[in-house]
Amino acid sequence: MSPRSLLNSRVVKQKRDYEALESVGEINMYDEELLKQIGQEIDLRNKAYTERNLCVALIAQYAMWFGHTVGIRQHEGDEWEDEWRNVLFIDLPTGQVSWHLHESDLVNFPGLPPYTKEWDGHTTEEKYERVKRFIRLGKPREEEVR
Repeated sequence: MSPRSLLNSRVVKQKRDYEALESVGEINMYDEELLKQIGQEIDLRNKAYTERNLCVALIAQYAMWFGHTVGIRQHEGDEWEDEWRNVLFIDLPTGQVSWHLHESDLVNFPGLPPYTKEWDGHTTEEKYERVKRFIRLGKPREEEVR
């Protein structure tokens, strides 16, 4: 389940609990404050994803300019919400990396072609390890700098 799905399921559960309490007249200011707080958490998370996706869009444009394979394909499977099924792929010399994109953020990815290769099964940890290795390409290792 995606982080956004987890948070959304928490909100749905909280709203159901709220409605159940409301139906028997047991709502107080604490419950309303908690719902407000959860809504603020969702807003912050959405803002963070939007900012992350702007950085990913910048990376994708640079990757294309430098000749790397970049594209978007649809996620297959049940574990993602429909609006999160867009996946940006970049083939780095250190391996494939990918990010799920919310459909509302696709406007920041103009002109990207469809990605025709398959997902290689990398995990989030492997993705960021590949990114770190790519960043260090051509750079001396830390012990060589000293």
